[in-house]
Amino acid sequence: MAEEVDLIKYDEDESTFIANALSPAKDVIVNIIDNTKTREALAIVNDENLSLAIGKKGINIKLASKLTKFRINVKTLAQITEEGNEN
Repeated sequence: MAEEVDLIKYDEDESTFIANALSPAKDVIVNIIDNTKTREALAIVNDENLSLAIGKKGINIKLASKLTKFRINVKTLAQITEEGNEN
């Protein structure tokens, strides 16, 4: 049984590094929420890329979080807009 290895392009810019780690999702916009204590990031994707960013059983998001050492939340722009309208 062969193990799959994914290569992720490193970038000193944490937002870019997180977006790269969420591949194969494309057009990912990453906002760093808190860079000091909680290391949290919000990744915004379109509807077509949501499942790619999260991955089967959430494995892609888990690996990206482990690699980047950020707690990453992935949402679509529609989800963010809906949450904004509820507040």
